[in-house]
Amino acid sequence: MRISWRSFIIIGIVLILVDAFRPQLLGKDLEHIDQEKYKVAIGIKNNPNFTGGEVKFLVCYGPLMLIFKASTSRFYRDTILLSPLALMDKDFDATIAHELGHIEYGHSWNSDLDKAQIEADTFAAKIVGKKRLRNIRLASGFSKNHPLVKNLEN
Repeated sequence: MRISWRSFIIIGIVLILVDAFRPQLLGKDLEHIDQEKYKVAIGIKNNPNFTGGEVKFLVCYGPLMLIFKASTSRFYRDTILLSPLALMDKDFDATIAHELGHIEYGHSWNSDLDKAQIEADTFAAKIVGKKRLRNIRLASGFSKNHPLVKNLEN
């Protein structure tokens, strides 16, 4: 049986919509995937700087997580979505701290993106340190003059 390109596109669109609106259908709780990473995530969530309440950590296997390492969900405000690649990242704790920053500050998809990223980094820096977060930003290709890097100076 041959699948037409139109069918392929329709299947792709359906997967993206499911991934965006019902990520739990294409994902699993971090607790069931990687106990070590789950303990790290819970430890950071329990940091006294975070006052955002209960948070779920979901490893997602849908197409949107091919674009993002981690994200908060517009429709599930208490959920951090993680790509499988995020679990292999040596800076997993910084990623979790950054995403918790988005929840802490109540960011949504219509928030000012630059401001939201700076606030999330400022929050994460309280947990993993400004210098380390700055080095992560520089290593990922941001210039020394980028606002996200300049925010983490001193």
